[in-house]
Amino acid sequence: MGADALTDFDGALEARLERLDNSVVEFERYKSSHYIGVCTATYNIQVMRRLLPGMIFAVPNFRSDAKQRYTLFELVGFRPVHFGAAAITADTLPEIRKEVFEKVRYEWVKGSKAAYIQFTGNPINYDLIVDGSEYSFERGWSFPLLGGEVSFLTESSISHLINNGLPTDSPTIAKLISHEGVNVKVDAYALTSYHVGVFAYTGGGKSNLVSHLIRTVMNSTPTTKVVVFDVAGEYSVNLADIMLSEAYESLLLIEEEVLSADQLSSRFTLPKGFAGKVATSVNTFAEALIRRKRVSKVAEHKLYARHLETRVTYNDVAEMISEKIDYYADKKNATLKVLLIGVLGQLSSFIKQRNLGWENPVGAELSEFIQGLNVDLSQKPMQNLMTDMRVIADSVNRQPDKEAYWEGFSDSQLVNLLNDPAGVRLVVVSFTDVSRLRRFAANVCTRVLQFRKSRFRKDPPVFFVFDEAQELIPKEARDDDGTRYSSYAIEQLLRQGRKYGLGGLIATQRLAYLNTNVLQQIHTYFVGTLPRPYDRTTISDQFAVDPTIVDKTLELQSGEWLLSSYSATGVRNMPMFITTPNNEETVIETLKKLSA
Repeated sequence: MGADALTDFDGALEARLERLDNSVVEFERYKSSHYIGVCTATYNIQVMRRLLPGMIFAVPNFRSDAKQRYTLFELVGFRPVHFGAAAITADTLPEIRKEVFEKVRYEWVKGSKAAYIQFTGNPINYDLIVDGSEYSFERGWSFPLLGGEVSFLTESSISHLINNGLPTDSPTIAKLISHEGVNVKVDAYALTSYHVGVFAYTGGGKSNLVSHLIRTVMNSTPTTKVVVFDVAGEYSVNLADIMLSEAYESLLLIEEEVLSADQLSSRFTLPKGFAGKVATSVNTFAEALIRRKRVSKVAEHKLYARHLETRVTYNDVAEMISEKIDYYADKKNATLKVLLIGVLGQLSSFIKQRNLGWENPVGAELSEFIQGLNVDLSQKPMQNLMTDMRVIADSVNRQPDKEAYWEGFSDSQLVNLLNDPAGVRLVVVSFTDVSRLRRFAANVCTRVLQFRKSRFRKDPPVFFVFDEAQELIPKEARDDDGTRYSSYAIEQLLRQGRKYGLGGLIATQRLAYLNTNVLQQIHTYFVGTLPRPYDRTTISDQFAVDPTIVDKTLELQSGEWLLSSYSATGVRNMPMFITTPNNEETVIETLKKLSA
């Protein structure tokens, strides 16, 4: 089996590790350094044709003994070099220039000792260990042998690496772009529990991918419930097969009474690939939803208090601050770490002075603590912390209105539904009024979390999906439009939810506009094309990804993604370029069957 781990492309590859360069990457708040492996190979056109970014190459390292050990690198760039072409300058005579380039062009095809291939790779912090006919992988960095021969992992060994340690029934979500025969699998429970981010510009296929992930989660985790907060009206159609499935109960919640299929279908946003008979069959889909009673109007509050219905304790406040301390410690930002430790110390002293305990619910006295806090607020993260604490203080100072509804499906009913192991498994909440959707989402998220915390329950697992997340969790949240409350509620859900079986997915095209506290909770992310440099910089900063890798997403087509995960894939934090199935094919097949 060990012989199957590595390949030299049938003898075509003759390459060695030339050197290790030290690369320093400057993120927004800290610097990070890592090695870059620089290799040279004898020029061979067959090798040039086979190289693709994302391939894994191996170099023998100093830890080899009876077992051969290799340090692994991910290929990030390559180029052919010809000494003849390199010798051409601006002063070279045109006749000589023409003669040289004609020869160079010929030798690219036929081969030449005057040419070579240079390629570079980032360490993935794994070793390949070959023991006779067996091989395995071990996490960690080992210094490679300079001058060591370079080989590439085969499809079978790459599959073993990226899916290593996953449960045997883990679902396949994609294929590697660099190796079309390699399936990319995920631990579905880890995917949902540790939160997901999907980031791409308009037309990049966000809703297509999110729908594929929802379908994967529902098919592979039989008890998980999914609730989608659908700003653009896309997911009813994108999940048409599940919405009409006899195997799953589903529900579409809208803010108006449905009087006809035409009225309902006019709310749907159709995928760009829909045309002709497929588009007209959407009306048949709407009729089926109404006939099967899978559509309901959401009840309106007669009086709607914009409050957070939760019993927040001082322990919750301390945990929020402690998580920020850990985050900035990881980012090596000593200044913010010290400031936050100071806030936590002042909170501890305040609680002792008031004869309170950490498990006491937060009361009106928190406002006094905030006003008397002695801390430098010149940095944005400290200002964000003050905003979070003021939201908590405001919520406990405001008396909630007694719930009273007009006729319809209330948020209380949805909370009960999501906490009930039986019944509906997919809920799509689609409002045209975004402000109302924000408040509805905030109320549901807060109350589901509070129910689980008060009863120490984890079942059933619930996966919350927030599409167009910049509308719900913006960086600059306000009170008047409800973003302050939705942003805080969703942040608390993602911060505390994994302990209680609650996970989340956020999808957006404007990553730079999001609440950064929410981004810190994400363990798995998919990145498509992001044209704006600031959005790509945010990805690099928040997830500690080399900017050169993030910039390669500009070359991706719709349906192609950069994937990295700390918990859901078999290899931790290794960027992978993948291609995912087209969700539209499943939906089109469903709608055609309806019209048949």
